[in-house]
Amino acid sequence: MSQGRSWEKRLFVGLQWPGMDEPTLALARALGEVGVEAEFFLLLTGSETSLSGANRASADTFLQQLEVSCRRICSAAASLEVATQGYLASLDGRFPQARLAHTPSDPWWPKFAGFTASSEPLELKLRRCGYSYRHVVETHLASTIDAISEQLALTLHALQSLPPAGVAPVGALYHGLDELSSALQGHVAPHHITETAAESPGVLAGVQLLRHLDQQQDHSIQADITWVQQQLGLARETLAQLGVKRSPMGALARLGLRKAPPAPPDTAAWVARSIREWEDALKQLTALAREQQAVRR
Repeated sequence: MSQGRSWEKRLFVGLQWPGMDEPTLALARALGEVGVEAEFFLLLTGSETSLSGANRASADTFLQQLEVSCRRICSAAASLEVATQGYLASLDGRFPQARLAHTPSDPWWPKFAGFTASSEPLELKLRRCGYSYRHVVETHLASTIDAISEQLALTLHALQSLPPAGVAPVGALYHGLDELSSALQGHVAPHHITETAAESPGVLAGVQLLRHLDQQQDHSIQADITWVQQQLGLARETLAQLGVKRSPMGALARLGLRKAPPAPPDTAAWVARSIREWEDALKQLTALAREQQAVRR
């Protein structure tokens, strides 16, 4: 990462209390492993050079690295959970009130500004490499990777701001460590990496599904364009049925946005946003089809 590994030097200084050498060492190692895996994952999925080869070989390499990275993250998360519980038990013994000193909403790190994803959507990057746009959409890979990246970026943010032991309240350290561990082992690993449910597959199942769809269905760019046109048509029909007569941009301005389909009347805003996204996708795919056609001439 651009900031190097300045966080590594903070681990022992931030965790070490007298009489807690063994749990401190175990947790520092576990956090170090998580930090390294977080840096690799964010570099792999967020770098502008990822998939820049624009061919099937570069896409297959990316997907293989993605799978291996996610498996390592699961292993690191499991180790972190064990090490964290051991450390917190020792912290409880030394500071019996640590668990109650701060609420879970008061960890040691400053406010996290959030994670900014790569400028070009993953669906379009993989489309350039020969994978179907609609197949990538169906796997939910982009949104799942974004969710993992958000938590890993937060984890690095926390490690980079870990103060020396005793500077922040003990409760802030206690609940911060518990939050990081619980998020990775209790949410990221089971929901965003290893989940197998068809409606919300994790990365591992999503990559397998992408390969299956690629082998079984038409993955031409024209098939993608036709599919996006159909989705755009359905979204426009839905918006009309909701009684929104003006343009999608007007609906966005009047009704606001939500990340998922909410209850009426906000549903209209969500549909309007979807229309805009499908319109953008159609423009991008059409332009890419023209580029590829020009290369073949």
